[in-house]
Amino acid sequence: MPSREMYGTALRLARAFLIPALMAASGCSLHRPVGEVSRFAGSGKQYSDAVDALLAETGDTVVDAESTKLLRNRGPQGEDALRSQLEAQTEADREYLEELRLVRDQTRLLRAYFVALGKLADTDAATAIKPELEATGKGLATIGGKLLETDWAERADAAGRISATLGGLIVKGVQRAALARELRERASTITRALLLQEILLEEIRADLTQQYQIILDERYERTVAAPYADAGSLETADDISAWKADRRETIAARWELEAFDAATKAAQELRLHWASLCSGELEPEDVASFADDLGETIDVIDAFRDLRTDPKTSKEKADE
Repeated sequence: MPSREMYGTALRLARAFLIPALMAASGCSLHRPVGEVSRFAGSGKQYSDAVDALLAETGDTVVDAESTKLLRNRGPQGEDALRSQLEAQTEADREYLEELRLVRDQTRLLRAYFVALGKLADTDAATAIKPELEATGKGLATIGGKLLETDWAERADAAGRISATLGGLIVKGVQRAALARELRERASTITRALLLQEILLEEIRADLTQQYQIILDERYERTVAAPYADAGSLETADDISAWKADRRETIAARWELEAFDAATKAAQELRLHWASLCSGELEPEDVASFADDLGETIDVIDAFRDLRTDPKTSKEKADE
């Protein structure tokens, strides 16, 4: 007759092998939601890195555009008037960069949160990771309040849009208790942060249109108009081909605006996938699709950054 120990061993084996096998056969998995959390967190980190890089370039674009405007308006004025004009614009640029820094700080906190969330999904050491999650959550709540006071947020009625979106968030379908607790505690905080990112990116993009056109006009003058007006230029077939490419590229250029459109869309998709994750409705194909879309967003941002860091003409690149 089988002993009590043998029954216990058989029961443990059934729990360890038979039940997971039956669930796999039925298309379910004990840990599938945990795996999705880990992959989603990785995408959140990638999103944050891309947006932070875009915002860094945006600050440079705005300051460069305002510098160009200052030089254009540097007429026959007295020294005092010129200094006053320069100081006023410098102060305005500093205020703009300070608000932009707040958005970058929020983006970096989102990155830190997604890194910590990925750790929580990949390990059982929830106690060690909890302080990290709590700190980033508090940081996001604090900086979110500051961002709601910016001109961008007030102009877009960000507070009203966030209030209308929050509510009805339900966390379910996550087997690991520590992970489920974290999603419940931070569901609204992350939703608020991502919606605020979406709104702010839209508003920054709207402000950027004029400054970006100044940068494009300057590039057009240097790479297209000046060579065309120089009688000693455009003498060979290669010169002409390169000039045509520069002219076409500059006229059609919308790199930074397209980068902001892509980043805004990524923020929206990340927020919607976060809601699906919290409600237990995020599917593997959703995560994979978002990862593909995010890859395209990163490509657009990288293309713009390449232009900013290497603004050579087509001829200059060909001669290298």
